[in-house]
Amino acid sequence: MDSRFALSGSWDKTLKFWDVATGLCLRTFEGHADGVNSITLNADNCFALSGSADSTMKLWNVQTGYCLRTFEGHTDGVTSVCLSADSRFALSGSADGTMKLWKVDTGSCLHSFLRGSEKLLCLSPDWRFALSSKWIYGQKLDNYVARLLVLDWELENQPVVNWDEGARPYLENFLTLHTPYITTLPEDRDPSDKEITLALTRRGIPTWTEEDFQNLLYTLGSAGYGWLRPEGVRQQLQKELAQDKLLDEQVVKYYTKFIEANPNSASAFQYRALYYYYLGEYEQALNDCNCSIELEPSFIDAYETIYLVHTELKNHLQAFEINSHIVKMKLNQAYSYAEEGSAYILLGESQQAFEYFRKACELYQVCGDIENYQTVMDILRTFQPKQ
Repeated sequence: MDSRFALSGSWDKTLKFWDVATGLCLRTFEGHADGVNSITLNADNCFALSGSADSTMKLWNVQTGYCLRTFEGHTDGVTSVCLSADSRFALSGSADGTMKLWKVDTGSCLHSFLRGSEKLLCLSPDWRFALSSKWIYGQKLDNYVARLLVLDWELENQPVVNWDEGARPYLENFLTLHTPYITTLPEDRDPSDKEITLALTRRGIPTWTEEDFQNLLYTLGSAGYGWLRPEGVRQQLQKELAQDKLLDEQVVKYYTKFIEANPNSASAFQYRALYYYYLGEYEQALNDCNCSIELEPSFIDAYETIYLVHTELKNHLQAFEINSHIVKMKLNQAYSYAEEGSAYILLGESQQAFEYFRKACELYQVCGDIENYQTVMDILRTFQPKQ
């Protein structure tokens, strides 16, 4: 992860996300049933993998703090985890005496290695080696020993070509890492939840230097794609950028036609505004947002897009005013959800009541209204929804 942020795991069963400059905890990740022994981030810092004494691993979205997947298979605490360079595979060590290789997108275990209780694991950039450490109990002195494992991925020689689709994850990761963040955290006050999310969200046109490109070629070579021609890789990068822009332009054209047939659709104006924003056409984005709000004054998504535009343009005062308005709207919406939840309780409809209170709780948390958040949480604890 870049030097602005840090991620920690603890025996209190949580992960915490920190702003290094201020020491402020920006977000807490909850979900493990026991202490967190090991954490790792993927190359573009979008996802985190944690290993816990509850015998599971969890994959997290760093921007939102949500758990995306739980990996189950170990029979004792997970002591160490690591991710491959393209985030497709994970390697775990456990007190049950095994290491396991996992496919990240499915959560399936591909292979188990009986190697002993591995305390630390790391993969080499080319995936050919794994380094592990294990606590050895001796008769005279207990100690750690390190072991270098050779991983056979059945690589074979290839003819020199311009491009191979197997290398796409590396290009996608490269483009992500060289896409700027939407904003930076404020230095004069505590950031809002929205500002934290935006500071972790990349948006814009990727840029890189020749040194960056040479580092990409080195990464591809380490991963077994050294037979790709540099010029072919360069052309593929430009092709990816052109395709992304073309897709955004096509979406704008689609919504333009839709608006011509449905001029009173607030959501269509808002969606087109969002893609104008992606294309850097900020004036058109603001115009469409205003049209959306005229049609539906309480349409929060339109205000969200206006906030993004002003943040991108560094119009900090306007962004602050818009964000304050969004918070007020969400608080009103949260209050309405709570009222509806109370009504459903009176009707004896616990499932509906639970859902409305849950929505209210999420909005109060986003807005930083801790008092009402705790009040609604107390209500949620008093009953269980029907399954």
